[in-house]
Amino acid sequence: MNTIAAVALSVFISFLYFLSAPAFGQTSGDEEFFSGSVKPNVLIILDNSNSMDEDFFGNAAGSWSTGSKAVEVKRVLNDLVTTYANAMRLGLMTYRLPPAIKGFIYNNPYFVSYDPRSYCPTPVEACVEYCRTGSVIARSACQTACTAENPAFEADYIDDSITGFPYGSGPRNKYCGLVYPKTNRLPNPTDPGRYFYYKQALPFYNATSIPDGFFYAETYNPNDDYRGDIHSLFAQKTGTSDGPPWGDGGYSLWQGGYELTPTDSDIALGYNEFGLRVALLYVGRTWYAEGSPGNGFLHVPVNDNQTNNQHLENLLAKLQTHEGRADDYMSCTNTTDPNMCSYIVNAGLTPTAGTFQSAINYFQGSYPGYATPIQSQTAACQRNFIVYVTDGLPTVNESGLRGTADSLMPSVLGKIQSLRSLAVSVGGTIRTYDIRTYVVGLGLTSEAKAKVDAMAVAGGTDVEGRALYADNPEQLQEALDAVFSDIQSGTYSFSQPSVSAVRTADENFIYVSSFGPIVGEPFWQGALKKIAIQEDGSLGDMIWEAGSVLEGTAEGGRNIKTYLGGSLRNFARDLSPNYFDLALSETEERNQIVDYVRGKSTLWVGGVEVPNPDHPRKLGDIFHANPVTIGSPSRFFEDPLSYEAFQSFRESYKNRDKLVLVGANDGQVHAFETLNGTERWSFIPPNLLPKLKDLVHTSHPTSKKHKYFVDGQISAADVWLGTGSGTGKLATEWRTLAVVGLGMGVRGGGDRRSDKPEYLWSASPSCDGNFKDKYNPPHSYYCGYHALDVTNTSNFPSFRWLVSPGGSEAPYLGEPWSKMVMGRVKINGQEKWVGFIGGGYSLKSTEPKAGRGFFVVDLSNGEILWSFTKENNEAMGFIPGTPAIVDRDNDGFIDTAYVGDLSGNLWKFTFCPYNPNESACGISDWDGKILFSPGNSKLPTFNSPAVARDQNYHWVFWGTGNKAYPNEPGPQNRFLAIRDKNPTSPYTLSSLQDITNTPIFTETAKDGWYINLSGQERVLSDATVFGGIVFFTSYAPSTENMCGATGSAALYGMAMMPISIGGEIYDPGKGVFQTIEYFGRKGPSLGTGVASAPIISLKPPESTERRPDFYVTVSGGAGTSAEVVHASSTFSEGLSSALAAAGPAASIIHWRDLRVQP
Repeated sequence: MNTIAAVALSVFISFLYFLSAPAFGQTSGDEEFFSGSVKPNVLIILDNSNSMDEDFFGNAAGSWSTGSKAVEVKRVLNDLVTTYANAMRLGLMTYRLPPAIKGFIYNNPYFVSYDPRSYCPTPVEACVEYCRTGSVIARSACQTACTAENPAFEADYIDDSITGFPYGSGPRNKYCGLVYPKTNRLPNPTDPGRYFYYKQALPFYNATSIPDGFFYAETYNPNDDYRGDIHSLFAQKTGTSDGPPWGDGGYSLWQGGYELTPTDSDIALGYNEFGLRVALLYVGRTWYAEGSPGNGFLHVPVNDNQTNNQHLENLLAKLQTHEGRADDYMSCTNTTDPNMCSYIVNAGLTPTAGTFQSAINYFQGSYPGYATPIQSQTAACQRNFIVYVTDGLPTVNESGLRGTADSLMPSVLGKIQSLRSLAVSVGGTIRTYDIRTYVVGLGLTSEAKAKVDAMAVAGGTDVEGRALYADNPEQLQEALDAVFSDIQSGTYSFSQPSVSAVRTADENFIYVSSFGPIVGEPFWQGALKKIAIQEDGSLGDMIWEAGSVLEGTAEGGRNIKTYLGGSLRNFARDLSPNYFDLALSETEERNQIVDYVRGKSTLWVGGVEVPNPDHPRKLGDIFHANPVTIGSPSRFFEDPLSYEAFQSFRESYKNRDKLVLVGANDGQVHAFETLNGTERWSFIPPNLLPKLKDLVHTSHPTSKKHKYFVDGQISAADVWLGTGSGTGKLATEWRTLAVVGLGMGVRGGGDRRSDKPEYLWSASPSCDGNFKDKYNPPHSYYCGYHALDVTNTSNFPSFRWLVSPGGSEAPYLGEPWSKMVMGRVKINGQEKWVGFIGGGYSLKSTEPKAGRGFFVVDLSNGEILWSFTKENNEAMGFIPGTPAIVDRDNDGFIDTAYVGDLSGNLWKFTFCPYNPNESACGISDWDGKILFSPGNSKLPTFNSPAVARDQNYHWVFWGTGNKAYPNEPGPQNRFLAIRDKNPTSPYTLSSLQDITNTPIFTETAKDGWYINLSGQERVLSDATVFGGIVFFTSYAPSTENMCGATGSAALYGMAMMPISIGGEIYDPGKGVFQTIEYFGRKGPSLGTGVASAPIISLKPPESTERRPDFYVTVSGGAGTSAEVVHASSTFSEGLSSALAAAGPAASIIHWRDLRVQP
């Protein structure tokens, strides 16, 4: 029985159980989806305005100086272009510079005071509020906070260049934020023991060298306009007075008069004047320009790196840092056109919009002298990105005219947004590209960050509404590392999303897993997101992402256990190295494995601690495993044999903590709290311990390969583990079991197509050592499934059992791909709760036994009660799929199971259905037979069948296709439907009507129908029946080989029985979509990659919208990220209304929760 919420399959369900489920998803062949050869185009746009002369705090440093933004950015980009030159097609653009001069740069503290009453190192927000408003309350808060650090501070001591503006005026608000109070101080070099105080210093440029000194504006009008303000420069200033030179100011040694004008950062920040008092401190030589042409300049076009590294050398030449070498930085003689220097020069203002227009022109092929970087042979799938690194806001428009950031930003955002849907003609074909823009901001104020955030949002790369920021060189390295890693990796998902079938107001969410592959790395980062569902069914905000939450969990605080010697053990350094396939003396290697898996920041290597290259990320990729939610016991199940026991069980655990379980290729089953994404516990199956050493590495990249660990499916159900007839149950006999299948995790390492399941069989009853790939006593303990008792979600689960086959059954168990479905059967009148699995998969098609079987497992101890294998029928092929189990006679007990095999057969297993004398029906009476035989057309079935009943018969629906290698050419696939009349001999293709070219099923004397799919199209996920309509998804491999391996997904829908849609009767086989393909059977494309089975979820009862939501995860690939598609948003009004009428019926006792997919 399923437990955790509920799912409707069809309004026509009148039997108790219908627990069909998807098989194990795409396999090793689907790694090809993101290993194609198409490199992304990445255009780096580097800010080269004069403000790059500054350090991260705005102080003048010089573009050749360590700590300057120019040097630090170029340093990081040198490393990154070297790392990614062969993985990406890189190019480099900057702002186009006007003619420039070679001059001198000074550090220029603005609005200086010499009086300590102005100084407050760490002011509270109330200080600026008082300055702007005159609030008495704010003044008191400011005075109190600042006096604690500087007893001389006086809140009323405000620059007279500010007090000239009225409270609340724009200039006063601006300058109060920019310069009040003074938070920094420097020693006065001309008056030892005294200081000058300021809040911000920015560069001062001059064509000739002048001495350090102190400006005072002898003609000054505080009107937010620098023009007309003449500042006299003095070489000496003594005393603490802020008075004028002609009074008690203490100025001497006059050097001349200067009119100070705004430069790049000044304009961006809003400085239109600089205060009565300004200091001047010499830094060094620099380039300088006052204006900008208004557009961008392409230094290095996007291209592949040649074998001689010429393209890389071109990039590195332009990105020379000249660190500590001012003469080299100033060596270029082309002051008329500094764009032509052999290295990047920093000068001029910030033409953001015009530079993005230059990028647009370049991608569209209209930048002078250059064609589009998009390659014609890969135009259908090549990804394109811009990486914009900037330290400020726009200061000029596309014509080079100055403006405020507020006036210029709309144009900037418009350019970035237009890149998200850019029409480009490539090879004579116009295609639309989504070119995303990553934005990295350097040393920005909070006011500037808000505008840069808007750029990231427009570019589609924001992180919760924010750009990436760096306030120091270390953060810069992290930010740009993250950008290039994200571009390289993409995000993919081959997992089914998890959503409650009948949502409630407090659980109106969907859980989505994904991962990011990294070439040459064994550890791929996984993600599990909880996303809110909006009123219309579309996805809203992300509530949490478990991988990020886990990053903040200390490794020592994690609750990780494994199962050794018959008991649970903490995963810690005290475990014997033997468990990890190490010698007893290899304790450091054992410690390294434990520390890495737990997520420690450093690892011991050769007696030395080195950084863990994957810290702080701890959650590995969730490749094929689906998330499973453990919540309250099902409110849809009632046990008529012993009503009170289950009611008591449900009452006891109705408020238990909700968990979401998921397997990952970090070797663990993780349990996350649904409330906040915190990891409650994780479990490492013992047979995976020897593989963990293959995951551990101490540097990037590594020669180790990505491998699978907990990569199968988890099923969960509330089950009764007592004995007897079931009429006298105890509440304590009800338990919640989670059964973990490992899928390809049992494989060792090496070639994905020839790898053996080295960790499938053990000579230890705990599966904690001495492994073998085949059953061969004493290797008689099967390690494919692990059962955990998760009844009490507040505690670590107890370990219940491993599947325990007998000697006659064991040889037929293969790789554990089949998800275990659970339900109850009757055996000689006694109730027994069991699990049903297929024999699994084998890489060798000639394998005579392993995988060729069907098994019924006792859920109380894991023993196999009954099996049907190739020994019983020579025709049986591998059964990797999950059985669909059904209660045909509505007595509350499973009596029939259907499952397909890879030889094209559909099998039917019966457990005494319609037996009037149930007490006389025992295991010996159970039977299996072929329900459908394909003849010579042996199309593989990896999926679970879908079963539904019309007025008279049960119908079975399934599709064919090679899920193991979804891109390999093969014969034409089909989708089939048969009605089970309990035939004496198997149905064949001739028993069914071919309706491929016919709009409906008309030959009612036939026992079903089928459609031939187009070309190489195939069905790789389960069908779903709802409201009398059968839905399924298909996958069509790409025909454009240069575009990698990824094809496209589509959704099909057709009537399974006569139904009414929009007042029209739809006969069986009729398509329900308003399309022309396949007579309306094939709906709109779902996107790139393989699609999951459609998930149906009903809105909360209090919702005014009654239409069910259909969700499909599309895996992504060839550079396209995974996506959860709200498919029902495209349904017609008539179809939506028909589905809305097919909600929960009173006759449905128990619904399947597609989050737990048993």
